Parts: sequence; C-alpha cells; structure tokens
Amino acid sequence: MMRRLSAATLAVLLLGVGYGLAQTLSADTFYTSQQEGEILASELMYGTVQNSEGEILGDVVDVVINEHLEVKALIVGVGGFLGLLQKHVAVRFDEIDRIRDMDTGEVSLVFETSEPELRGAPEFQTLADQMAETEREELMAE
Repeated sequence: MMRRLSAATLAVLLLGVGYGLAQTLSADTFYTSQQEGEILASELMYGTVQNSEGEILGDVVDVVINEHLEVKALIVGVGGFLGLLQKHVAVRFDEIDRIRDMDTGEVSLVFETSEPELRGAPEFQTLADQMAETEREELMAE
C-alpha cells in the first residue's frame, strides 16, 4: 500500500510541477526565427577561415564563450594534415569578419593575415592544458 501511495504522490507532484511550469512560460520565452545579422553556432563550427585573397588559413575547431554567453574567440586549427599535428590558435571574434552570401545564405569567415603568420601565433591553451602543464612542472620539480 505504501508503494502505491508513494507512486501516486509522485505522479501528482510531477503533474503539479509540470502544470506550474506551463503557467510561467510566455511567448517571450521562445526564440522562433533567426534574425538578420545573427549567426548560428553550426555556421561557425568547422567553418573555414580564409583571408580576403581567398587563402585558406584553417578550420574552426572550437569556440570560446564567456560567462555572459558572448563569443570571445574562434579556435582555428592551423597546419597539420587531416587534423593531425594541427596547432590551435584562438582569434578574437571581433577580428574575424563574418560575411553572409545573400544568394546561398552561407557565412564566410575572413581574417586578414596569411597562413604562415597564423601558424606563428601563440598556441591556445585550455584550462585543462594549463592544469596539466602545472602538474607536469610540479612533478619535474620533485
């Protein structure tokens, strides 16, 4: 009897919570369409970065987003072959021009530099990379 009562109580609570959530949602809660000037994350990820001469600089392999959910940088994989031995360079998002082709709707990512200059940029380190480096240094110091 206790098991049935608990299951019934749980069902009532879940239905009540669901009903309460449904009551708090409004039309402003949902974003229904992409607006002019907005770019989807899928249009950035794995996109090709090139310069204005059409030289391919690399591919976007990740995106740096801050605590306010603002895009801060695109991490571009430079050099290497088929993703192997690539160097990851983070380029500030405001330094990359985003140009939408009005015929196809595709977004081009343009950064004014050359591939050798980008290869010479400092490599991006994630927090995990930094922690691993610190641990490695501490082990070497022992």
